[in-house]
Parts: sequence; C-alpha cells; structure tokens
Amino acid sequence: MEKYYYIILLIVMHISCDKGDVRREVTADTFIFIDREEINIEVMEKASTYIEAVQYIPLETNNQNIIGNVTKIILSSNYIHIYDSQTNNVYQFDYKGKFVRKIGTTGNGPNEYVRISTFSVNPKTGNIAIYCEIKQSIIEFTSEGLPISDRKLGFVCSDFIYYEDGYMFYGGRFPNQNIFKDIFPEQYRLVNIGADNEIVEKYLPTTYNEELLRTAITSERNCLYYTHDNELRLLEKSNGLVYDVNNNMKSIYVVDFYKYTIPVSFFYDSDIGEKDIQCIEKSDCCYLSSFFETDNYIYLSYVVNGYNKMISQCMYLKGNAKSVNIGPIWVNDIDNIAMPTIITSFNNSLVGYYEAYELKTMIDSNTKELISKITELGEIVKESDNPIISIIKLRDIS
Repeated sequence: MEKYYYIILLIVMHISCDKGDVRREVTADTFIFIDREEINIEVMEKASTYIEAVQYIPLETNNQNIIGNVTKIILSSNYIHIYDSQTNNVYQFDYKGKFVRKIGTTGNGPNEYVRISTFSVNPKTGNIAIYCEIKQSIIEFTSEGLPISDRKLGFVCSDFIYYEDGYMFYGGRFPNQNIFKDIFPEQYRLVNIGADNEIVEKYLPTTYNEELLRTAITSERNCLYYTHDNELRLLEKSNGLVYDVNNNMKSIYVVDFYKYTIPVSFFYDSDIGEKDIQCIEKSDCCYLSSFFETDNYIYLSYVVNGYNKMISQCMYLKGNAKSVNIGPIWVNDIDNIAMPTIITSFNNSLVGYYEAYELKTMIDSNTKELISKITELGEIVKESDNPIISIIKLRDIS
C-alpha cells in the first residue's frame, strides 16, 4: 500500500487574466496529476481492466415514485435512497429494486419540508435526515420513514452529513452571517453542529464574497462522504482539495490539471470581482465533479470547461500512485455497453445509474453479442421507467 508521506510541493501556475501570473501554493500528502489531453484508449475501451462485474437493479416504476432527475444516491445496509430534485422527493427502494416508500411530506408544518437541498443517511442507525433550505432545518426520520425531529439550525449549506452525535455542515461560499454575526464577513466553510444545536467545531476560515455566488464553479454539492473504512472526507471540488475531517482537516489529496487548474487566488483573493470570474468561466480550466475512494482506487470525474462543460473520468491507482485518464466515455467490455453515470461509492464498490431510455437504446442498437442478463434487462426495461442502479465491483489489485 502506498505510503502517503510527500514533501510539501509547490506548483507554479500561470493564467492570462487581469490578475497576471498567479502562484498556487497548496500542500497535501498525495498529489494526483491529470493531463486531460492524454486519454488512455486501452482502458477507455476496456473497463474490465479495473472492473470485475456490474450488478443491475431496475427500480420499480409506479405513480408514487416517478423519478425525474437523480441528484443524489445513498446506499445503506437495507435500502437504496434517491433524491430526485425534479419531484422534490427522497425515495427508498430495496436491493431488488422494489419501491418501499417516499420519505417525508412537502409542506411548511412540523416535520415537513418546503424544498429539499440535500439529505443524509446515518450509517449506524439508517435514520434519514433531510435539509430544507427554506426553513433552514433538518427534518429527521427513522429508516422506516417515521418523523423523529424538526431542528431549525439556521446554517446555510450546500451539503451536510451525519457526524458523531450531530451533523457536519459544509457552507462553502454561502453567507452565514446569522451564525457568525460577531465576525462576519469572516466565517467558516465547515461547521460541526452537535445534538444541542451548538457549534462543536469549525474549520476552513474564509471571507464572504458575494461575487463568488454568481458562478457555477463554486456551487459545490455532494462534497461530504465516508470512505470504505468510515473516514469522513470533504471534497472542495473547485480547488481540487480533499480533506481528512477525522484528522483535524488534514489535506490528504490535491488534484492538479497542470495549466488547466483554477488558480488559488480565485477563491482567496478578497479583491476578486466580476471580470475575474468571467475570465475563469470562459477559460479552458478543469475542476472536480466527483471523488470516491475505495481501498485500492480513487475514481474521480472532472469538468472540462472549454468543451461545453464536458465530464471526463479518471482512475487513480493508490498502490502505484498512477493516474489513468479515461475521458468522457468508458466502455464496459464485459457486458458490451457503456459504463453508467457513477454517482457514489458503497462497501468498496462504485455505484452508478442509467436512465431507462439510455440503457434501452444501448441494448436495442447494440451490434455486438450481448450476454443473457443484458438481453433480459432489455426485455424488462421500458424507456419511460425509473433509472437502473448499477453496483460496480472493482478488481482486487492489492
């Protein structure tokens, strides 16, 4: 297993904006370098290099659970939970794909939510917590969907997760003057709020800058997650940093795209304005979209800004510190279809999904010989059905 003891590295980067040349100085145990222009064609056409098998779970479709836009998926020991931002619901399915229940009720009363921002599942109890951005409250339910509490916290966040006896909130660049009224516009991006609504810990000091709310680059969702060994990580997508929350916010990974990396001044220069933001948004920069860690691998996806915000993929092999850039397409040569959209990880596996029409088209138009389970899947799935969940077992390369 790789030993993560690297000397502090200094990266010098340049950008042709009004700020001139900018030095990007960051530290981490492990640097992951990605050359977006070097795609490994062999791995792109052969997912079986790292993938052992893919399990397919078609989700039951009925008039109670029509899913329009998969925004977040969380797997627990018993259930698959899906947040659909189009219908503003969290749905629960079992591992056979059978619909179990919808979690909570829309409304402005006790134990109700107006608009879901995100949700979390307690890995120990299976309880489900929904964050309502309008009420700025956490509404908690049992794993069976029964309401437990409705706690108004007043913290504006882009993501949160169960942590110890409370929650860890990532506020990112949002203003939290109600929480930090004594020091605002100085504030903290990450806050641990305990069972009594008190701030237990706060990390990552920052200065609020209204201009940074106007760019999609700093709109970070789904950035708190647990690893295969239950270590809590924070991914700051736009600056490419991954922190070990359990270890006093130690930066353990940084992803660097060479000349396409966003300069650090974009986030920490108090004088940055609209013109600087437009310069970055029109540039060919890259920034992270997802980052999932297993025992031997890191799967990450990233946005290629200069190509209409195209999403590309990369596998990082932890054992030999190797980045394998896959590009926007990854072919599952085991089943002769494309790999799914990978959205999370669970129990050392990656988890993705296919839209039903997408999978149906791939199967019906496929000119290669398909194995029986894919053929049967094509006969079962209709184009208007709910998504098909994919659990991806990785090869053991330890």
